[in-house]
Amino acid sequence: MENVLYQAGVGIASGLILSVAGYLKSYDKTGYKEKFDFVKFGTTAVLGGIVGGIVGFTGMQADVVTVILVDAGIVTIVENALKALYRKATKAI
Repeated sequence: MENVLYQAGVGIASGLILSVAGYLKSYDKTGYKEKFDFVKFGTTAVLGGIVGGIVGFTGMQADVVTVILVDAGIVTIVENALKALYRKATKAI
């Protein structure tokens, strides 16, 4: 159980890093900046925690840097898939 909680914490950290990176990415050449969205920020962090918890539950062992990178990659893939499904579902309504 301790490993699951540890990995979930690392996953949350990964999600927070991705959230900040995504927000900073919203700047364009004209100086436009996307309005900060707490829901998007929090969703990415929570998703990171879930992914990290699953990684810990499966018993995967790795150093912190590797876990952060793996979690970040999985969070990005899952988040993009969920966004695509949501957009497709709301477009169909």
